Amino acid sequence: LTLNEITTMLRDQLTPMRGYALYELKQLIHDYQKQKKTMQVPGSHLVEKENTYLLSVLEAQLLEKDEYLYVAAIQALSLFADAFPQTTI
Repeated sequence: LTLNEITTMLRDQLTPMRGYALYELKQLIHDYQKQKKTMQVPGSHLVEKENTYLLSVLEAQLLEKDEYLYVAAIQALSLFADAFPQTTI
């Protein structure tokens, strides 16, 4: 999924759709980290270029009342902080 598709899914009314979007966002960040470590960077610029936006999206998800989504947001934010420590601080 693209970043635009993921952010659209995060606005869905259905909890499972938002949960899946957070899962896909975690995968996007994880793939970026893996590509960065192996120096295979095609497509990873999408995450790096949008890192400030991604941080704001993840912070918004922390306000989620559903425990499943809150935990998924924490996990995604943890991966994000590992990938972009300067942006997170």
